[in-house]
Amino acid sequence: MRKEKNRPRDTILADIRKLVVSKGYIYALAEILSQDFFVDTRNVANVNWRERLHNNEFALLMGLMLKSPTIDYREIADREITNAIKQTRSLLDELHWTYNYDFGRRLAAKADKIVTMTEANKKREFEEVFGSKDMIIESTFYGDSGFYDVQCFELAPKLYEHDTEWLDNNTAYDVSKARTIYQAINDLTRAMHYGRSHEEEFVGKTIPETAPSMRAIDEFAFPLALIVKSTQRLDKSITEADVKAFLDMFSCKAGEQLDSFNEPGDENIYTYKPIVKFADEIYFLPSKMFLAEAIYKSPLYWMRKDAGYADTVNEHIGDIAEDITYDYFVKIFGKENVYKHIDIYKGKNRLTDIDVMAILGNTVVIAQNKSKKMTLSALAGDADAIRTDFKKAVIDPYEQGIKVRGTILGNDPYKLIDSTGKQITLPQGIEHAYILCISNEPYPAVMNQMRVFMDKVDQLPPIQISLFDLDLMAEYLTDPYEFVFYIKQRLENHEGIISGNEIIHLAYHLKYGLFMPKDSNMLALDESFGQLLDADYYHRKMGTPKPKDKDALLPSWKNEEYDKIIEMVKKLGDPMQTDIIFFLMTIPHDVMDTITEYIGKVNDLAAKDQGYHDFSAPIDNNGKPWGGITYIAGGSFQGTLKRLEVIAEMNKYRAKADIWLAIGARSDGLISIMAFNNKPWRQTKDMDQALDFYQKNTHGQMIEMKSDQQ
Repeated sequence: MRKEKNRPRDTILADIRKLVVSKGYIYALAEILSQDFFVDTRNVANVNWRERLHNNEFALLMGLMLKSPTIDYREIADREITNAIKQTRSLLDELHWTYNYDFGRRLAAKADKIVTMTEANKKREFEEVFGSKDMIIESTFYGDSGFYDVQCFELAPKLYEHDTEWLDNNTAYDVSKARTIYQAINDLTRAMHYGRSHEEEFVGKTIPETAPSMRAIDEFAFPLALIVKSTQRLDKSITEADVKAFLDMFSCKAGEQLDSFNEPGDENIYTYKPIVKFADEIYFLPSKMFLAEAIYKSPLYWMRKDAGYADTVNEHIGDIAEDITYDYFVKIFGKENVYKHIDIYKGKNRLTDIDVMAILGNTVVIAQNKSKKMTLSALAGDADAIRTDFKKAVIDPYEQGIKVRGTILGNDPYKLIDSTGKQITLPQGIEHAYILCISNEPYPAVMNQMRVFMDKVDQLPPIQISLFDLDLMAEYLTDPYEFVFYIKQRLENHEGIISGNEIIHLAYHLKYGLFMPKDSNMLALDESFGQLLDADYYHRKMGTPKPKDKDALLPSWKNEEYDKIIEMVKKLGDPMQTDIIFFLMTIPHDVMDTITEYIGKVNDLAAKDQGYHDFSAPIDNNGKPWGGITYIAGGSFQGTLKRLEVIAEMNKYRAKADIWLAIGARSDGLISIMAFNNKPWRQTKDMDQALDFYQKNTHGQMIEMKSDQQ
């Protein structure tokens, strides 16, 4: 509960510091972990995480505790544990509120002045408020991690494959062994939590009746011998020395915290050494996410600390990140449609380069990789550092991507040359180019920062994603058209559909599609949408229970006739097929069901009398003209072609639609003709007269399409 009067943040933090070093507080902290950090795998999609301790809040408590030279292990009564838990939750809620309150107060203070400001001054004020320390801490410290632990172990071996010699010579790091030990630790904590939660099942059987009851701390603190035993159940080749080396590599002790650590945003030793060594062979392992993150990130940190190797590892990481991106693109688009390490020339001058590029019909996807991460100064709320980091991580690769896009979509001659010196020839008619800025690890609060620092971009912005995001996109968007359609929808709705991270956007898209709701100009996606993906992903990757039907991530909609049309379009061999498929993907499912129902009726009529039968269906978007379809079946090919051209053109004009798809089929329903017109509607006197004549002399079927899904 928030106190009635807002107390200064420093006062709240002082109370937290006092609490974490109080008698036996470690037992209260362990109890909070037991209550908040275990979830029912059958109900992942419905956990209310707002009621639970945030990972970073726990790291704050643990980090402040580690500033003390010792941890107080004196036992305290259950009543004292309960009181300490209540006090902890109250103080953390109060601390969190200070960031919201201070941000709101700053915004209110500027409100009256903003009305009379010039656009340039408004932009500066906007950046000052939304790029403030309070806003950055709110969006980074209290934001989502942006990855799943299993991804760390899938990506780390790829990321460091060129650096194994340095790691072998300078560390005990072995990602394969680390994964097994990590799994063994998770098995231990889950088993201990289950044992404590179901103690009645074991007392008098495997646990003597005289044994003391388990404590929450017993779920997370283990002797070395037990960790070794658990590890060797999974892999007998891993020795005690291997396990101890791993634990020591990622552990810290009381008193080893940095002097500079005092509040959220400060560098915290616990976040990269998330195992606390209680005694010589006793280890406290409370957070699996921080441990997975440390296993993924630490090698790069160690190598960059070696002045003699820093340049080498930076070159390796850049190349490997491009290779990983390339491999994902090949998986999605096929090797024949993906290129990497491309130089762009105008005449003899090298203009710029592309890290990875994929081609899909009339669309290219440009990926620019950057290993830049958010610095500690920026995470602590330093406004200049935030801008500098964002420029290096997003704006610089985006500007590079803009050069590429402008060249490819422009009219001036250019050449694309790959790393072997071979010239790449793009298909004729490239009309769209989308830019991805890809980082090795999640860039905190990047969506918030893009709204602040890229608010005046006069063309489609980039999508800034991490390799973890790309991994998820490749997992769920395996069809290249689905993959690029997601990118298209993300970018075209970047101002209207907002969320805290890419996982939420992707989850919502998979469930509902990234479409603006009817009569809305903004859609703010709640974090809970991401939990739908959480549940599905862990079911796929780790075999957890399948989510319930109401929590299913992927829609159950099926339409065989729609699928047939899509597959037919894919075989056209025309770059325009990408636009046609995206048009079809945009049509609401209930409208598409009606369209395919009418296609079936028209096919039946054509099959009966071999004559021509048709219908046209205009489709609106939130009540405004948008697109439509004309379908004809029966008769001869030439006759269908002539009729289709006229009927489609007249109905597009009548509907005032910018996009129209014309489909012609034989009397047996096999599609033989397809034409697509995406020229913007424009009223002319000639077309008005032609439409008037058409309406007086034809009797084509015009179907009104209304959707409940827009």
